[in-house]
Amino acid sequence: MKLKYRPIPIKLEVEPTACFTTAYAGIMRYLEFWNTLGMPTAVDDNAHICGSQGWLDRQIVQSLALLNLTGGDCVTDIDKLESDAGLREMVRAGELSGMTLERLIVAGMLKSGLPLNCGA
Repeated sequence: MKLKYRPIPIKLEVEPTACFTTAYAGIMRYLEFWNTLGMPTAVDDNAHICGSQGWLDRQIVQSLALLNLTGGDCVTDIDKLESDAGLREMVRAGELSGMTLERLIVAGMLKSGLPLNCGA
């Protein structure tokens, strides 16, 4: 007996929204664990590779850890992670954890004399 293919009569409507979604939502627990272990401070204290320009040492190490956790095959897969708006917002929200005021200014995340605003 051969079954005849019939599409299900469902109409999908996409409604634009201001919130971000991601397929990597489960990675949030690992980001919390990363911060709870004090990894950002540990990386800043022990790895002195980047200097004062570009990415911070903590950002590079965290990106490579996230790449490994999400099943990335090679370093160029970081582009896939960076293009995910929801994941980008989750990482950005946890970035300020453990950073000193001096380090925030050096990283360009805070201008000297301005209040720190973590809101979106």
